[in-house]
Amino acid sequence: LSERSFKQGGETEEAFKYEMSRIAKAFGGLSLSDVLERVAEVAEPFYRRALASTRSKLDTGAVNSDMLARARATLGIEESVAADLHVQTFADEVKSLLGTV
Repeated sequence: LSERSFKQGGETEEAFKYEMSRIAKAFGGLSLSDVLERVAEVAEPFYRRALASTRSKLDTGAVNSDMLARARATLGIEESVAADLHVQTFADEVKSLLGTV
């Protein structure tokens, strides 16, 4: 949560690194890159669930690309990671429709 708060709060890159370094120390002296990796490990499952939910609502129009973009921004999902997750979700949907899942 702190990572998202600092990113979305308009902090300078220097302030962001300082605050995240303080958090890293609180978690036993982790490096900044380790902390950011852990943040991603927590955020990605939430976005995966959003994509799975989207699959179940494809025919309803209840979810659109703007909603997913807001979810990515809120969770801090990088575009390259999102693209990989989208491809996997698409493959899962194709397999489901073909009856191979």
